[in-house]
Amino acid sequence: MKESIVKYGQKIFDKYLLNRTFNEEKASEWQENIVEDILSYCKDNFKEYNFFIISFLSSQSTSYNSSASGILRDKTDDFFSFNNSNSNQSNKNNSSDFHIEIRIFYFLEKLKPKGNYISIENKIIKKNIEITKKILDERKYSFDSCDKYINSIPVELTDYILQLDKSRYYYCLIYLYKINTKDWYINYNYSGKKPFSGKIVEVYSGENIQGISYIFSW
Repeated sequence: MKESIVKYGQKIFDKYLLNRTFNEEKASEWQENIVEDILSYCKDNFKEYNFFIISFLSSQSTSYNSSASGILRDKTDDFFSFNNSNSNQSNKNNSSDFHIEIRIFYFLEKLKPKGNYISIENKIIKKNIEITKKILDERKYSFDSCDKYINSIPVELTDYILQLDKSRYYYCLIYLYKINTKDWYINYNYSGKKPFSGKIVEVYSGENIQGISYIFSW
């Protein structure tokens, strides 16, 4: 299933982005179309699953890091990511002015959530900010340095969430980038069960580094 989705996704990247110049007025529209096309493919071909797709689209000149962690309940649940770095291999004379990353979380609904998620949401957000600040404090942005420690942030957060709530699916993401760089867009969509939350949270702002995060729950 993953291989099929990734192969289709690479074709969709070329459909919307190949030989186009990054355009602030159009970029978010193209991104939305990409997410919708990939989601439609997932729904049509793997009807039994709930899918959640989130995308980060930027110009090629933008440097950023991302990481995600999910709370899974069965071997049928998983999450994965891919980007357009290989989509132009068959079109070597062409180029893309974009970088796009797709992250997908999927599961078969087997849980019956207990309690009210809203009652613990603020605790989770507060912990998210605390973890991120602890790891990023006094650091400056560079792709290589962030790549070394970004993965620990969502993993530590999902470990904390499990102490509060074992009755739901969770998917947590973080993006790190240089402050004052805003030629990027985030777009997400889903099929099946609607996720709670999804609001963007600024979890850190330092000398030249900024961290934003999303937490989704089902």
